Amino acid sequence: MASGQRHERAAAITLGVGIAAIALSMGIAPPDAPQSKGIMWGIDALRVGIAGGLVLGWLFGPDLDADGITKDEARWKRVPLLGPLLYIAMVWLWLPYAVLMPHRSPISHGCIVGAVIRMAYLCGIVYAICCLAKVPPPNPTPLTLLGILAGWIIQDAVHILLDHRR
Repeated sequence: MASGQRHERAAAITLGVGIAAIALSMGIAPPDAPQSKGIMWGIDALRVGIAGGLVLGWLFGPDLDADGITKDEARWKRVPLLGPLLYIAMVWLWLPYAVLMPHRSPISHGCIVGAVIRMAYLCGIVYAICCLAKVPPPNPTPLTLLGILAGWIIQDAVHILLDHRR
């Protein structure tokens, strides 16, 4: 089982390599890709989604179900100025998830299932905040959502592989 520090390093490397690969590929687009005013289509929506999923997988990893403070939660403390406030919000927002999910269960540490559950949980939080703030919730394209899920699954796969490495 890998240490929290090793998980943190692997997730950061996965994020960096993934974002770099996406950035390098941004100049590559099919010549017949539709152009629209402010709306991303096709491959660009997927790329942006994957980048977002890599970030979300880094921020909200499988160990949010662990008892105690995880590296995912502690990371928020290091944010300049707002760190302590973000940290408290992070712990409280994810507390129901941590209580309901047994640590390292197939549900939370299942590569696809865990990412889908955390993505749905986060969508619920975002929706609730939007309702309270009386603002419309985000409305991403299906390809962007697919990309987010793919990026999140990549981060989870790295985490789970480290957990099973001897």
